[in-house]
Amino acid sequence: MIEIKGVYFAYDEDTPVLKNINLNIERGEWVAIIGPNGSGKSTLARQINGLLLPDSGNVCVEGLSVLNSEQLWQIRAKVAFVFQNPDNQLVATSVEDDIAFGPENLGLEPELITERVENALNITGLQQLRNKPPHLLSGGEKQRVAIAGALAMAAEYLIMDEPTSMLDPHLRTQVLGAVRQLHANYNMGIVYVTNILEEAFLADRVVALANGVIVAQGTPERVFADTTLISRLGLELPPVCRISSLLADAGYERLRGIGDLDQLVEVLCKLS
Repeated sequence: MIEIKGVYFAYDEDTPVLKNINLNIERGEWVAIIGPNGSGKSTLARQINGLLLPDSGNVCVEGLSVLNSEQLWQIRAKVAFVFQNPDNQLVATSVEDDIAFGPENLGLEPELITERVENALNITGLQQLRNKPPHLLSGGEKQRVAIAGALAMAAEYLIMDEPTSMLDPHLRTQVLGAVRQLHANYNMGIVYVTNILEEAFLADRVVALANGVIVAQGTPERVFADTTLISRLGLELPPVCRISSLLADAGYERLRGIGDLDQLVEVLCKLS
């Protein structure tokens, strides 16, 4: 479990970015973090594996504290981070070597490293690109290399900071497919920062931030049913969710919060 306990953080003394954040994330849970620009989403994500340390409060990962410098390496082995721009974390001259970089730094046996790299290449569909230089890949392929690196580390949690914001719809689908596979088949906990609410709908739970404070959390259906909140956050509901909200306002309350088209059609058929 990831335990975020009373976390405050400021880049300067006069402007706190996070204010008394309390949040637990279970192993295997997919949590989407949404909120307007400047709400503290990325800052919160960076607290989880100690890229930033709280000014007060604490973050613990499976009982390990980010405030204990001797435990930070263990935490970062358990919690992998995929940045918005994958170029910031690709370090090797080939895809295969980049995926192996993390396990090599853990001092693992070569046979185990090879096994983990092969597994990661297979899961992310990068087998044909294994010898290609990462800087020649597309944005979606680079993000999949970063995800493969997390797999090779055998991380228990994956933090993704707006990983598809620089991608076109096709590449976004590739990345989301890899994430869904990790969540469904490998019990990996996902912390997914995004303002694309269609992506947040894939999560088990949505946490909404505003001005460094958690203002709502719950299932996507529950959070997105509050159209006033979503509007106040300056975010845009997915088209299906907008339609279901309009129909709910017109008297079909059972439709409120539905974001899946097939589910909306099914419920409408039952109502007709």
